[in-house]
Amino acid sequence: MAELYYLANHKKISSLYNKLPIWYRMSAEECAAYPYEESTVTLQGEKWIVKSMPIRQCPDFCSVGQADRDAIEGPATAVPYLLDFLDLKPDNFVLYDPETVDLYGIGAHKFLSHVEKPGDYALQIAADETPLSYEAFPDVEVMGITWPLPTLRLTSANREQLTELVAKITKNWEAYAEGNSATILALRAGEKYQIKLIMCGEPANAQIRPTSSILFPNSFGPMGKIGFAILDKHQQHDCKLLAKKILAGESVADDPQLSKYAPWQEYITTNYSVGADNIDYIMDMEIRNSFVEKLLQMAVFEFTERAYPKYKEFIEHAAD
Repeated sequence: MAELYYLANHKKISSLYNKLPIWYRMSAEECAAYPYEESTVTLQGEKWIVKSMPIRQCPDFCSVGQADRDAIEGPATAVPYLLDFLDLKPDNFVLYDPETVDLYGIGAHKFLSHVEKPGDYALQIAADETPLSYEAFPDVEVMGITWPLPTLRLTSANREQLTELVAKITKNWEAYAEGNSATILALRAGEKYQIKLIMCGEPANAQIRPTSSILFPNSFGPMGKIGFAILDKHQQHDCKLLAKKILAGESVADDPQLSKYAPWQEYITTNYSVGADNIDYIMDMEIRNSFVEKLLQMAVFEFTERAYPKYKEFIEHAAD
């Protein structure tokens, strides 16, 4: 197998975020005025409730939950539900994450054109690919994908092979290290289904920026794992206030609202020459870099030459 892009490309992966839009959840007032919609769909013979969710930049984001609130038991059992959802809504993509009991569907017709376009961010996690093959699954095209988290892209029209392959890979991944889990992003690729299997572990790698855990908690959900940096409205407001304090040369250490950002303020003033002409750019890039760092903390395999053989061994035998 050719050497994967994964090795020693931290810098290039970070560059994927140069144009990363930072998404903000709606405020309480905006949520109250949000036109929630609710409908039902049938997946695997079961009734599921579809509820719209308040993310300003993505008005067609929805939560898809079982009416009786039973959780799907792991990624392997989620696959048939995801594929059923895509049969009903082929212009959507849908997410499953083991931390939640719901699926997440996003109307892709508004932005899939830039999601998959070379040079863009996040769900375009296929800038560089390494072909793989698993002998027992001849109908499934497999690619190793560029992303901080170990990711495989599985493409096939064969639902049974897709389901069985996901089951094998996730079982091996969960057994590889305690705390490992897998998030599934599924969409249609013409007449075929496409699954991006995104594998992560518990945050373990060293933190560089003091903000990666402040802005993005230890578990930032399925949207974070596929590349959406989503902040709360109050975090957006805090970042603007912090920028003003930095420009004014005022410490936030004793500020009741902003004191938790004091280490970040120190990091910025120590590592940047800050002025009115670049403070917005610095804050913007710091948020992006903090997000990438949080992903890297969950990556299990570090971006080092020493770690590469372990990654290569797992990815080549993931379906054994």
